[in-house]
Amino acid sequence: MIIINSSICIIVESKTSSHLHSNQLNRYADYAKQKYKNFIGIYLKTGNESRAYQKNIHPFKAVNRQDLLNHFTPYKDKISNDIFIDFIEYLQDIESKTQKFSIADLGEWESRQWQGFYQHLDNLNLLTWWGIVNNPTRPFLVADFKKKEWQAHNKMSYTIVFAIHEQQLIFGIYDKIHKSTKIRNEFSKYLLSQAKGKFPEIKKLQKFGRGSFMKVAVIDNYWFDENKQYIGMNNLVEKLKNYHNFLLSL
Repeated sequence: MIIINSSICIIVESKTSSHLHSNQLNRYADYAKQKYKNFIGIYLKTGNESRAYQKNIHPFKAVNRQDLLNHFTPYKDKISNDIFIDFIEYLQDIESKTQKFSIADLGEWESRQWQGFYQHLDNLNLLTWWGIVNNPTRPFLVADFKKKEWQAHNKMSYTIVFAIHEQQLIFGIYDKIHKSTKIRNEFSKYLLSQAKGKFPEIKKLQKFGRGSFMKVAVIDNYWFDENKQYIGMNNLVEKLKNYHNFLLSL
């Protein structure tokens, strides 16, 4: 918190890898507006996150890593302050690792490259959300496309999903109340019957799980063509759009 002339309050909420929680920004803004004549709120994000996290930050204004780099980089050779230089190099290192997804082999991707890939899809307005899932076996990054409601034989609607689980594309269904394996199996059979002849690469899971969200089918090696060659980022994006449109058509 920065106070100027006892009348202007500037609050900077800095996030690196964590996200907003507990209605933080509204609580900070309410406090500042009660005590000071003018209030400026800055949501500072130096790491990577889904655009979904920044939809409801008003009255704060988002300042992202790219904003800082655009503003500070021209002064890097003009300012000799060690703290300033270290901070710029820190931001540039994150940016370089994030953007490496566009040139590195997918098999070499680590967390920052997956974040860069998901960020790229997010900027194309293809995703509703992306972020980390703390799986007990191994945390991994997930990217969700727009979901759809699907009606089963019992006339009830269930949310069906197409998503990226890093090196695997998945189709799944939510049944938060009953966690019904019968509904899961019904959707799996229907999806695979509709995919037959169109997308033979969509495969049934070898072993089903059970829970409020259940995977029913997967696509492996989705970044390769039939000759096991990388198809390129533009073709990959179009391929993902086709799979998503298939889900929306069900």
